[in-house]
Amino acid sequence: GDYMKWYVVCLLVLSIILILYYLIAMVVFKKTFGRSNLQDKDINLWLEKIKNETFREEIKNNINRLEHISKEEVMISSYDNLRLQGYLCINKSIKNENNNKIIIFCHGFHSSYKFDFSLSGVDFYEKGYNLLFIDQRAHQKSEGKYTTFGIKERLDLKNWIDYINMRFSFTKTIILCGISMGASTVMYTLGLDLPTNVSAALCDCGYTVPYDELKYMASKKAKGLGKLLLPMVILIFITKNGESLKSMNTLNSLKNNKVPILIIHGENDKIVPSSMGRLNYQYANKNGTLLTIPNAGHGTSYLYDKDKYVQTVDEFLEKTSKDKL
Repeated sequence: GDYMKWYVVCLLVLSIILILYYLIAMVVFKKTFGRSNLQDKDINLWLEKIKNETFREEIKNNINRLEHISKEEVMISSYDNLRLQGYLCINKSIKNENNNKIIIFCHGFHSSYKFDFSLSGVDFYEKGYNLLFIDQRAHQKSEGKYTTFGIKERLDLKNWIDYINMRFSFTKTIILCGISMGASTVMYTLGLDLPTNVSAALCDCGYTVPYDELKYMASKKAKGLGKLLLPMVILIFITKNGESLKSMNTLNSLKNNKVPILIIHGENDKIVPSSMGRLNYQYANKNGTLLTIPNAGHGTSYLYDKDKYVQTVDEFLEKTSKDKL
């Protein structure tokens, strides 16, 4: 009798622990992969947290300038029938050599195009490029329950490329530009069969494998607890998305890529380690160019060394457009 009682008690305790483990993992999953709707007030809060006043003011001013560029709201459908939102800026400047080029911008995890591309976006616009900013799935005005760290986003980006080609009848050269998760999205997209007018890719602080990035963040943020919850979070991800976080990696997607790619990484990146940037460069073989910026943190290379950043990007794009001719 006593043995049976203990058996039942142990079973109950174990069940409660497992249920709690699952529920906590579910909360972590939703917080990590759930929808993100960054409002202007959230961006302002982020800006207030930037300790360097010069950086803060530069981003603020550029967000303001970006707001004043006229945008057409455009929409497409994803392969799994989500409505995806984009913002198209057709450059009205007098005919210049960049008028026939369009840059598609992919923002980072739980971020927005306004925050991630206020600096480079304005810069490109002033040089005559056309711009397409997109809301990644499960962000802002794009539908979707969960973000997938670039796994499904790569197929969305392919659809945006097709949209541009349909709309402009293949008359525009396409440049892909991403930051953080957006950079990985671009690198994963390069593994797909792309139209020949995709001429260059700019990838700032992207990771190699979604799983490795998640593991890295878990070990930094939640230490032991993160390691403990990770297997269940991964399992929930698979059941919700039908994909594994190990299913994508830049080693495979860049292996046969023919598109020239500029890989940028801050040496002091605490979110995506710069070692991942160097690996991406290694995987890109002869198609890769690497720019690392000393002291720069995650996605802040432009701020830390604007001259070097802009010069490298300009030279890279000039060379790739010449190679295309």
